[in-house]
Amino acid sequence: MDCQTVIDLYNTICVGMSRATELTKSRKSKIQCRIKEHPDKLWWELMFRKANASDFLNGKVTNQIHTKWKCNLDWIVSNDTNAVKIMEGHYDNMIEVKLQKQIQIPKDVTPVLTKEDLEATKEGVKEIGRLLKGSPIMRGVK
Repeated sequence: MDCQTVIDLYNTICVGMSRATELTKSRKSKIQCRIKEHPDKLWWELMFRKANASDFLNGKVTNQIHTKWKCNLDWIVSNDTNAVKIMEGHYDNMIEVKLQKQIQIPKDVTPVLTKEDLEATKEGVKEIGRLLKGSPIMRGVK
């Protein structure tokens, strides 16, 4: 795993964020530190996919504190916690997190839904999230 691979993964996966075009000294140093902490390429791919799926990190969620802020590679690698927080789900879309916690299938139950049913359900949940976003009913919901 090297710095250019991290940049290439970021640019390929995080399409809604600003592109990283140069490997500056500062960027290289920070990426090298993060690679030492997480040398597995699959870890980086998953982390970038989670970042790309986050409405907050892509600047789609604004509030009084975060107006027009959008995540970028420098923020992700700036310290030893930002990427870890992404992996831990701190920036996951909240409606999806709440539904995942509410919909727990017991281990001894075999789901009867097909893969297509599950995909349709996921799309329905996303649509509900889009419809409720900004709605007065969602004020104060975290």
